[in-house]
Amino acid sequence: MWKLSHEKLLKLYAVCLQTKPVFIVTEYMPQGNLKKYLQAHQKEKDLPFPQLVDFALQICQGMDYMERKGCVHRDLRGENILLSAMMSCKIGDFGLARFLNNSSIAVSADAQIPIRWTAPEVFQMQKYTSKSDIWSYGVLLVEIITYGKIPFPNKTNLQYCQDIKNRKALHPPAESPDNLSYIMGMCWRYQPESRPSFCEIEQFLLDLLNPALDDDVVE
Repeated sequence: MWKLSHEKLLKLYAVCLQTKPVFIVTEYMPQGNLKKYLQAHQKEKDLPFPQLVDFALQICQGMDYMERKGCVHRDLRGENILLSAMMSCKIGDFGLARFLNNSSIAVSADAQIPIRWTAPEVFQMQKYTSKSDIWSYGVLLVEIITYGKIPFPNKTNLQYCQDIKNRKALHPPAESPDNLSYIMGMCWRYQPESRPSFCEIEQFLLDLLNPALDDDVVE
């Protein structure tokens, strides 16, 4: 975390190594994590679509920075996105994050990985790359559009693993608009090299957000 500095990444202020467990001091995020915030609005579904897209865009901007720095997060999900008082998204929980040495990172034997957010190449080759984060980001979009529901609720973790190993396509939730579903589909392309970069996804989201903003302009 000391090596990373971006407005969409949680700021680390200090680390205390003299006690166990180790204590870290970060910036205060009064709105809690994104998953719980969305779940609090799940019944009413009262958040405007542009705000949901803006959450996705902010996270994408932080991940674009990490991608350019050669850092893989490996645990990108709603629970690890924190919200400031001004509803600014900050990517947190860098416990699994690693800098790429060559082109990929091996999974350690005792690693606890988030199954439903994990790309097929991780299960098959035990390797992470920035494209694995792209896959996880597509699942995070599911969390956002469903107001914090568990992704792919009709599958168990085992079924999820088996399906993606067998190249069965993931399907966006029914409530997802076509343009957002298209982005999810790009993130879930089976071959990692065919997935877009975070920079490319950012442009898709900007194009998606700008018409919505134009609708709010009073002439």
